[in-house]
Amino acid sequence: MNVLLINSTWPYLESKYYKINVYTPEISTVWPPIGIGYIASCLEENGHRVAIFDRNAEIAKLGNYESVNKKMVQMLEAFQADIVGISATTPTAEDAFLCSRIIKEIDPSVIVV
Repeated sequence: MNVLLINSTWPYLESKYYKINVYTPEISTVWPPIGIGYIASCLEENGHRVAIFDRNAEIAKLGNYESVNKKMVQMLEAFQADIVGISATTPTAEDAFLCSRIIKEIDPSVIVV
C-alpha cells in the first residue's frame, strides 16, 4: 500500500481566523517532523511504500502557499497514494483541512486520515 504522510503548516494570510501570515522566514525555524518519521519507519518495516511531504519545509523553500499546494498535488499524483495521513496541531488544523479538501478533489477514492 502507498502511504503519503503530510506535515501541515501554519495559517494562511487569507485565513478567517488570522489577519496575518504566521510564517515568516525571519522568525520561523523548520523542524523535521519526527513523529511522521517514526510512523513512516513502522509502515516501511511492515511492507508499505511511504513518502513524506513536509509543508513547513516547502513553504520555507518556495515562499508561497500556492506553489506548495501545486507541489503537493504533483506528489500525490506521482506517488499514487492509497492513504494520506495528515498531521496537525491546533495552529495548523486549518491547513490540514485545506490539504484534505485538495486531496479529495484530486482523487475522492484516497483515504485521508
